[in-house]
Amino acid sequence: MVPGNPYYNIFTLIKQNYRAQRYKPTGPAKCNQTVIPKIPKMWYAGIDSFKKRLCCFPNPVPVQEFIMPTILYADDDPQQHLLVRTALRKTGYLLIEADDGIDALEKIQQYHPDLILLDLFMPRLDGFRVLETLKSAPDLRHIPVVVLSAWPTGDNRKRTRLAGAADFISKPYLPSELVERIDRILNNQTALTPFKKNTDTSPL
Repeated sequence: MVPGNPYYNIFTLIKQNYRAQRYKPTGPAKCNQTVIPKIPKMWYAGIDSFKKRLCCFPNPVPVQEFIMPTILYADDDPQQHLLVRTALRKTGYLLIEADDGIDALEKIQQYHPDLILLDLFMPRLDGFRVLETLKSAPDLRHIPVVVLSAWPTGDNRKRTRLAGAADFISKPYLPSELVERIDRILNNQTALTPFKKNTDTSPL
């Protein structure tokens, strides 16, 4: 993301807010051996501000377009990225990868993927907040989100469903199961609207 992009200042502000709130996490939770710190309140305030301003940019953001359907996967675990990469290798889908919630939001704005695979527990910004942010943005809320999580509790399933997730897949999963779920969701969308990348450049 470059300074000329209208989204640049917002993400810069949010990142500065995060860096300004250095903290020592107490009793961190663990997910797949990855330490998940508690996100400062100031960070959430920055995201709330981002969501409010998301609809008010005077100029459109150029969207990188692709011929083949694109899938964005957000997860902080390199091993999980390898699994998804392997599962989608011969499917005809283009995979875009993000390492955390903020990275995911930036790449979603840049590429407008056709489907998002989202881990719930990531540093900087968790999957719940990413999902809520997407579904509050008029030009992004239509993108189906499939949650991939090692914590398939009833509460997590309910929260993601109410937030607008299209599906929930528990880790570990079979590669064939992942591809089948993705195919079903994208095929259903294509049946309603023929596949076509969003080329609308009108202001939000």
